[in-house]
Amino acid sequence: MSCKGSFCPGRRPAGAMALALAGVLFLLPLTPLSRAEGASSRSKAPAREPRPTYRSAILIEADSGQILASHNPRLPVIPASIVKMMTAYIAFEHIRAKKAAMSDRVKISRAASRVGGHQVYLRPGEVFAFRDLLKAVMISSANDAAFAVAEHVASSEPAFVRLMNLRARQLGMADSRFVNVNGLPERNGRPSNLMSARDAALLARRLIREYPFVLEWTSTRTVPFRPGKFNLRNTNRLVGQFEGLDGLKTGFTPESGFSLVATAKRGKVRLISVGFGSPQSQSRFNDAKRILAWGFSNYSHIASKNNVRTILRPGLEGAALELAPEAFQLTFEGGDAKKAGADGRMDPFAEAFMAKETGVLQLR
Repeated sequence: MSCKGSFCPGRRPAGAMALALAGVLFLLPLTPLSRAEGASSRSKAPAREPRPTYRSAILIEADSGQILASHNPRLPVIPASIVKMMTAYIAFEHIRAKKAAMSDRVKISRAASRVGGHQVYLRPGEVFAFRDLLKAVMISSANDAAFAVAEHVASSEPAFVRLMNLRARQLGMADSRFVNVNGLPERNGRPSNLMSARDAALLARRLIREYPFVLEWTSTRTVPFRPGKFNLRNTNRLVGQFEGLDGLKTGFTPESGFSLVATAKRGKVRLISVGFGSPQSQSRFNDAKRILAWGFSNYSHIASKNNVRTILRPGLEGAALELAPEAFQLTFEGGDAKKAGADGRMDPFAEAFMAKETGVLQLR
């Protein structure tokens, strides 16, 4: 069979062509066709599913960090409540450092009780276990609970936001800027939170690798909050609707659109998908299902030297999601934020974690 050009049926694409092919596959409906189906489609074209609706997206394999497909992955967008993944991550780090405990009793402040949007209706003077407030953040996406978490860890929201920005810089989240702990829109023309799909995937990967118990929370549909009076309801409609799905975080404001960070595990493979900026709530869930299903259909876990796990799909190559920090690209506004970004050194734990990952992020 003769053919011209850089792509020929039966020939393995490589380099830029392979990456371009990955992008095309990612934007198409994620329903793999067998060769027989492909042949029969010549006589009768199958009905096409709706195109993805997100502004930016990425799909990675959680163990290796391998990027399987992406669309505008470095575009900074308003993440809405996806921000709360960083709020929880900072809180978990403080618990691990024994600066806080899940069993801490947290008294709700008047400021926390006045936070609007999606909430669990905290009242001034109420007392909750720190664990319950964190569950409210990750399961029910409660804005008031996120504020209370920040106050407990750092005494105030501005102080906690400084921790978020510094940690983001240390983790290599080069396209992120945090201005509050819950993702609510800022007032009076102040800048909004920003995050890229790549940064959200990087953060989600660290969150579930370092604190896997969070998946026990985000895989439940309802959890008692005020026993007999109020339950936390999971904002992620894919829980129980997609095989292996057990997290992770939803987000919405009128300005940002509907977003979703979803993760699922089948066999030895765990995938993380991020979709930002869908115009409708159901669209983000539909897109996530297609993206994850496509990933599970096209990739498998293999072992290489030194038990390094990677992802291989014949004929397709990709770039790995780097863990090492990159040059910070966003400009922080305000004296406190500028001061917070002055020290870009990694903490000892981050250095040790990244050292362990050396050599993992490659295709073979």
